[in-house]
Parts: sequence; C-alpha cells; structure tokens
Amino acid sequence: MWQLRKYDLEIIAQLAGVAPNPVEKRPLRILDVGAWNGWLSHRLAALGHDVTATDVFTDAYDGLGAVQHYPAKFRAVQADQERLHLFDGPYDLIIAQRCMGYVVDIRRSMDQMKGLLAPGGTIVLTGLNIFRDPRSIRKHFAQSALRFTEQYGLPFFFKNVKGYLDLDDKHTLEQCGVQIMPYHQLKWKNIISGPFKRKPLYYYGTWHRPRNDG
Repeated sequence: MWQLRKYDLEIIAQLAGVAPNPVEKRPLRILDVGAWNGWLSHRLAALGHDVTATDVFTDAYDGLGAVQHYPAKFRAVQADQERLHLFDGPYDLIIAQRCMGYVVDIRRSMDQMKGLLAPGGTIVLTGLNIFRDPRSIRKHFAQSALRFTEQYGLPFFFKNVKGYLDLDDKHTLEQCGVQIMPYHQLKWKNIISGPFKRKPLYYYGTWHRPRNDG
C-alpha cells in the first residue's frame, strides 16, 4: 500500500513540480481530495506549500484527525469529495488521491475540480486501477457488503458508488479531457496483467488548464 503511494508522490513531483516555485518564490495552493490520513498533504506542506486536505473520515490515525501528529501543518477539512464547490479556489494543484472509484458522478466531480483550478494549474488523479472485466471485483464488493451489513447493520458504502473503475469510467474520464497514462513504475505488472482481463491495469490521469485560460 505504501509502495503505491510512493509511486504517487513520484508522479506528482514529476508532473506538477511540487518544489516551491524558484522564479515566483511562492508556495503552490494545493487541494488534496480523498486525503485519507493526510500523509501526502504533510509531505507537500513540509515543502512549504499551502495545502488543504479533505476527506469524509476524521479518525485520529486512519483519517484527517491524524493532522495532530504531523510537524508540518496544513488545513484538514471534513467534506464530501463530491461537494468541492464549497471550497474557495483557485488552486494551482488539485490531487484526487485514489478516490475516483468512490464518486457517484465522475463528470460532475471533474467539473468541480476544473472550476477550482487556476490558469496554468494541474489536476492529478492517482490510482486509476481499471478493470476490463469487472465481474470478480464486483463479486468481491458484493460479498464484503453482505458481511458488513450482517455484522453492523449498515451499508458498506454510504453512497451509491461502485468502489472500482471500469472501461466505461476510463472512457468518461477521457471525454472529460483527462490524459490517462500507465504507471511507469508498474510497467511489468501491467504487462503481466495484460492477458488477464479480470486483473486491473494501473493508470494515473492528468488535466491541465492553459495559462491563458481565464
């Protein structure tokens, strides 16, 4: 799990230039969506950036409450990741951190992120694990949901989401203008998974707003 997040950090550093701007000498305004326990927000805040982390969960170790444990400080805002219109942009960098499989409407989420992005800014979608044949993952979630409901009397997902991405979702993201690329660190894993359509292929996505837009 942490190895995959290390890959995410490498991708973000390469694509978005997360080091402080050497010319303008200003921090980037960054929105970390699906921030989990704030690990990425902390890394970016430690570089001197102005970071806002948002997630639904606020547990002190497995959610945004972990902000108290980090030396580099950032904002931690509990919010539904599909209500980003409540945030005040513009942001230079918006990261949707391994969460696009947990939104109800991909187009709406992309529109909200685009609306918060500054000219010249970048949206990075990490962890786009695409299932070409989703029958196995669909069965896995159905079984997990049944066990969870039997044990706790609550729905497994509190919204009507799938919990995974398939080829239709990939097509929707591409229609939104997202450039989808395979993780170069997972090249061999993608090659090995290629013939087995029930195994995911590992991608990330980017969307850039032109500097003269706005």
